[in-house]
Amino acid sequence: MIAASTDSDGCRDGLSLFMLADQLGVAPPVVKQLVERGGLPVMLTGGRWLFQPALVNRWLDLCMSGLRDVDVRALAGGNRNDGVSLAVALDPANVLLDLPLSGCVDLMRQVAGALHLPADVDRSRILDGLLAREQWCSTALGHGFAVPHTARISPRLVKEHTVAFVRARRAIPFAPTGGELTDLFLFVFAADELAHLQLLARSTSLARSLALSQALRAASNAEEVIRLLRNEEQRAFGSEGYQ
Repeated sequence: MIAASTDSDGCRDGLSLFMLADQLGVAPPVVKQLVERGGLPVMLTGGRWLFQPALVNRWLDLCMSGLRDVDVRALAGGNRNDGVSLAVALDPANVLLDLPLSGCVDLMRQVAGALHLPADVDRSRILDGLLAREQWCSTALGHGFAVPHTARISPRLVKEHTVAFVRARRAIPFAPTGGELTDLFLFVFAADELAHLQLLARSTSLARSLALSQALRAASNAEEVIRLLRNEEQRAFGSEGYQ
């Protein structure tokens, strides 16, 4: 998670603008824009901005969907780990098409059980993490698209970036107790926190493309799904990336 500074520059209890930018992998003006346009929480201390790591971490998890496209794209690219890619992290075995689902909890259970993962990954922790994050607020982004994920501040549950795509046979109310009808789900599990942020931002950006959503609903196999995501990532961010 984002950690507070312990150096002697007056930011012992938080992060300066430049420190936060470094940890997020973006330029300082991007952080300033997130404060001014997106509501990133900040305190004014001694005439300078100070960011509390716990508030920043929670805000990043909960508020991504409300950011402007330009801000989401900045977080998706960053100036470190450039090229982290949804398409690269999506194994064809983790593309589940026309899955019969009864609701949100059923979806999480099926995905946690079906994910193609190394044997040492604790699937019960993945399920618990997905459900706990969904209790904060729904990861549905509108237009029938959702991006389920564990909380950014949670312990890392995978050693390699892992993405899964699920298309429901029929749209389901997506929330533990109901919610918006949703049929497209892009699950994100990252091996480190910076990649988690970038993959989540990429997912949020791509989910806003109605053309991509319609194409994913018509895709006939896993290879076509991966190709659609790769092409949209290249269009939006300029490179395929690496895992």
